[in-house]
Amino acid sequence: KMARTEIFRAVRGQAVTQLVRVCPDAPPMNGVLRGQIYVQNLPCSVVAHALDPQEGDVILDMCAAPGGKTSHVATLMRNKGALIACDRSKRKALELRTLCEDLQLECVVPLKMDSTHAVLPKEKVDTMLAATQEKDFTSVAQVVARAKGEHSRPSALVAALGLRPRLLHASDTDNLDEFVKMQRNFLWVAAFLLKPGGTLVYSTCTINPKENEQMVHHALENYPLKLVSQGKAHLGDRGLPGQGLNEHEASLVQRFDPSNIELDTMGFFCAKFLKTGPIRQE
Repeated sequence: KMARTEIFRAVRGQAVTQLVRVCPDAPPMNGVLRGQIYVQNLPCSVVAHALDPQEGDVILDMCAAPGGKTSHVATLMRNKGALIACDRSKRKALELRTLCEDLQLECVVPLKMDSTHAVLPKEKVDTMLAATQEKDFTSVAQVVARAKGEHSRPSALVAALGLRPRLLHASDTDNLDEFVKMQRNFLWVAAFLLKPGGTLVYSTCTINPKENEQMVHHALENYPLKLVSQGKAHLGDRGLPGQGLNEHEASLVQRFDPSNIELDTMGFFCAKFLKTGPIRQE
């Protein structure tokens, strides 16, 4: 008898007053149609369509686990190109590899890597490339070089924090500010690695404007990035007012808020950029 908003606002108390069976017992869905389907939330599936990947693209997913967006992007690429999928957890990277094997997505290269450290000095990259030759690749730069046949940078890029589903987050303002710093690191690396003319899709699983609208404002102020339309993939609400974006910019980003009963989704945010020029490495 509780509304969605009441369920998430109340920390203590009685949540269930009666239990009414409306259907027979259903078996667990774990492992059903393994290798054929992957269930994910609507906002997560929006990201891949906003990126609009094409066959032969080179794409970097900076925070790939658990693999929903990664596998979706690879499918839209028709499994042709190179999709470097990073996660700093070895366990999650291995699970991502298993998922891609189940779905027969050979274009995905899972890496156990903190992608905020993906930018290396040019001298170190050249040394690693020369020493590696045809051996196993261990860095983003090397994988991209192999995929493109040259020392190029990714032509399209997805930057996102993975889902952190919780009924209650015991966070304070200092903790939230740490997420903001983390997102800025992701965004700088993404903007640097992306080729001029390439596409950057930035997404989060939060409603915090500091990580969303304010982060977009930060990107527009500091990097050669231009906000562009997400086209038919724009299914959410416009950006919040008073958070650094003008009316036009707010209309180009989309946010999903759990308080919107009509959407009935988790919290999520998505913005799409076009890189208009180079960035000098400091």
